[in-house]
Amino acid sequence: MLGDERFDRPQDFDLGVYWVSYLDDFQARCYIGTATVRLSPRGRRRLLGNVALAVVRAFGSTATAGGDDGRVEAVIPVEGTEHACCELLRLGGMPRWLHGPNSPRSWPPPQRYSPEPTRTRA
Repeated sequence: MLGDERFDRPQDFDLGVYWVSYLDDFQARCYIGTATVRLSPRGRRRLLGNVALAVVRAFGSTATAGGDDGRVEAVIPVEGTEHACCELLRLGGMPRWLHGPNSPRSWPPPQRYSPEPTRTRA
């Protein structure tokens, strides 16, 4: 005890229930909308640990085959265009932003921003 002041927790208070409710409310306020994206196999492997768990879960529950190249299309929640673009670029494999709020005018971004290594000829 740091001082003489004392706090008694209400009998019906459940910290676990409170915390889940707080996180649900936070996520509802955090995301402004959704975006449809297409990720390569490399991008999908890098989801966990690089984006929020809510994004990982949404991608997993909405994923559909996107073509013969192994890419998968899904709908993910986004906090904002700039934030979502940064998160997607971190995944590598040249992600595609198909549509969503304030869709970037130029997507994918110019090659100089590509997380893929650049090869030069000798």
